[in-house]
Amino acid sequence: MKKLTGYILILVFISISFISCNKVEIQTNYEKNRIVLVQPYLGNLKSIIYFVENKYIEIPNLELTAVIYAKAKNDYDNIKKFLSKNDYSYISLMKIDGDLNENNLFQKNPCTDDFHTLFNNSDGLLFFGGNDLPPSIYGQKTKLTTSIKNPYRHYFHLSFLFHLLGGYQNNGSEPFLEENPNYIINGFCLGM
Repeated sequence: MKKLTGYILILVFISISFISCNKVEIQTNYEKNRIVLVQPYLGNLKSIIYFVENKYIEIPNLELTAVIYAKAKNDYDNIKKFLSKNDYSYISLMKIDGDLNENNLFQKNPCTDDFHTLFNNSDGLLFFGGNDLPPSIYGQKTKLTTSIKNPYRHYFHLSFLFHLLGGYQNNGSEPFLEENPNYIINGFCLGM
């Protein structure tokens, strides 16, 4: 049941975003609708493919880029293998390297240029959730019930979101959304 609910949420978020996108008439320099999937697990990607291929999601000229942070030890190899065995010409895979840690998330860091390139070459992003965020990132102590399984995944999410939206952590930083306020960002889980 939990899986079905997750699939429905993905469908709803993507559909709402791009229905409203068409109403707002976002200006792009592209003939395609380019969406970045941030840190998807293989199951997330398979769900998106299912919705697209069964026309539950109908976005003309859709191009998806699944972006994985190398240190997050996510499903990169499994996704790469899956994509190589199937012909999904509208999906590409990108691995981003760079040292992210709690001390450089909210400033220019080794991933900033990659974040900006993804932002400039896409029409929207979809952030997938995961386990608990490390509380030390937002100045709290870790409780016994906190489940931190992949801190690098969270470092990547939080730094990317900060670069997109800005935040109190560094008021001197100009968020990417200042360049394109109509850019679409969706996230779910992790309190997003």
